[in-house]
Amino acid sequence: MSMLVLRIYGIVQGVGFRPFVWRIAHRTGVKGSVKNKGGYVEVALQGRGSDIARFKDLLSRELPCNAFIDFVEEEEAPDGAYDGFSIVPSEETGSRLPSGIP
Repeated sequence: MSMLVLRIYGIVQGVGFRPFVWRIAHRTGVKGSVKNKGGYVEVALQGRGSDIARFKDLLSRELPCNAFIDFVEEEEAPDGAYDGFSIVPSEETGSRLPSGIP
């Protein structure tokens, strides 16, 4: 099994990108997760090399209509313990104002 982390930059937030990634992960049989990380989307992939290659091919060919990938950083990672593929809630960035301010 291979483990890979992709950091995807471009127009990838607010365009249905994470559900799209989830669908192609299920089509290709890879395990892992996808989450928004502020200025990019991070995808952790675990699976056979051929399945990960197919995932990356579909990722670039079947983008949602309003999405655009500017560039992708890839990094090999130690094996994870994924049972399936999940969409992780977005990480909050920046600060929020207290709700009591008019």
